[in-house]
Amino acid sequence: MQEVNNQIISHLIQIADEFPDRIALTSENKVLTYKELISSAYELADWLQQYQKKTVGVYVQNSFEWVLIDLACIIANVTHIPLPGFFSDQQLKHILNAANPDIIFSDYVERLCQLGLKFTSCNKVLGLDILNLASNEGTKSTSSNYSKITFTSGTTGNPKGVCINQQLIEQVVLNLKERLQNISAKRHLCILPLSTLLENIAGIYVPLIMGNTIYITPIQNLGFNGSSGIDPHLFIKKLQEIKPDSLILLPQLLSTLVEYTAQAKSLPFEPTFIAVGGSKTSPSLIQKAKAQGWPVYEGYGLSENASVVSMNVPDMEKIGSVGKPLSHLKIEIIEGEICIPGIHHSGYLGEVEKNEDYLHTGDLGYLDDDGYLYVSGRRNNLIITSYGRNISPEWIESELLQVTCIAQCMVIGDTKAFCSAIIIPNSSHVIENEIQEAIFELNSNLPNYASVNSWFIAKEPFTVDNGLLTTNGRLKRQEIEFRYRNKIDCIYETKIVAGASL
Repeated sequence: MQEVNNQIISHLIQIADEFPDRIALTSENKVLTYKELISSAYELADWLQQYQKKTVGVYVQNSFEWVLIDLACIIANVTHIPLPGFFSDQQLKHILNAANPDIIFSDYVERLCQLGLKFTSCNKVLGLDILNLASNEGTKSTSSNYSKITFTSGTTGNPKGVCINQQLIEQVVLNLKERLQNISAKRHLCILPLSTLLENIAGIYVPLIMGNTIYITPIQNLGFNGSSGIDPHLFIKKLQEIKPDSLILLPQLLSTLVEYTAQAKSLPFEPTFIAVGGSKTSPSLIQKAKAQGWPVYEGYGLSENASVVSMNVPDMEKIGSVGKPLSHLKIEIIEGEICIPGIHHSGYLGEVEKNEDYLHTGDLGYLDDDGYLYVSGRRNNLIITSYGRNISPEWIESELLQVTCIAQCMVIGDTKAFCSAIIIPNSSHVIENEIQEAIFELNSNLPNYASVNSWFIAKEPFTVDNGLLTTNGRLKRQEIEFRYRNKIDCIYETKIVAGASL
């Protein structure tokens, strides 16, 4: 094997040499040993280098193949561009036009071919279709200096591509390994899509370099559906069957476990470590989970820092905090904002590369005297749902305001499972059915995680006189939420989410 200057791959080679028959990946019907894993990854890397591929798009469900492509890209120094399956057609089209990968691996070409782009198909590799994006020939804009270009959930209609180099990824992975070294978790289950950087970093790289086994299956097999969220009964059943030692949960999934346990009076399986992240988790939810016996630990991170920034672990935990920063990070609080000095992402795709000394997270927070980090809110109006999706309310509001029967609106849903809206009709003659039909039509053109799943009509318009608008016409969001807090609480206490999903 050719020598690769990469610590992740070096760890895998060492494990494959010492324990060649140890299981690296497993699923319902197959296994892959560490020896087979590294051998297959190198074989695919040779193919990428032979055909001089520099950027690779991956539209593949959670599978062994996804992991092999990812590792091969590291070995071959190829930029990996994960294509999230939960993005809308418009967002996928935007990603492909912006990143313009040399080739695309896919197990679902039918959807890609519906995007209106011109593809040519090559031979299959790993049983996957290989597509060339013919429409943008000669306009390559990505660089092999980036290990990954990971696209955020999209705070507006068009997601941003965060450009991340391998040095940053390795720093996070190795320091996560250090933080988790005393936890006995030999079998990790990937629950989040692997196109989600958190699962890619903490659910693939970290377990592998620790010599553990990863259970990988398409998330549909775990009870997730792109149009109807999660089937909690199937989700729990699969957890009982797989019996993972560790997993990464979004707050909404932790809530599902807590609700099940409250009814069943017993744990469906007994893991040793559950990391919770993706969006702010209620301290009361953490406390409920711990009281039931779940080993739950909250963390914090963002794509611009290659995912994890801080996390709680056994013997180093404060409920309500997001843990201590990883050892290579020194968090600073500047004017109330969490800032991270040192190396971080290289900017966003299509923009000038950034070499700033600080990463300004946009999150407000503080460090206590013991070095634990607390996140108290967002500097801007970004909504982060309990499924970890980033949404700008202004984006959805601008779409709602194009509906003729709506005069004003405000979208809410931070830390919740779905988005809701407070609506002001454009006249007293508008009937609720008109608004409902308009919102139904709007939702059909939005990605599932940004759909407006509930709404109500406000008592009065938002004005300067009633304190709900600024003098320049901007919504006073906190005041509006406070004014209608009872109705908002009622929505999220009683409505069963049917549209939120991974």
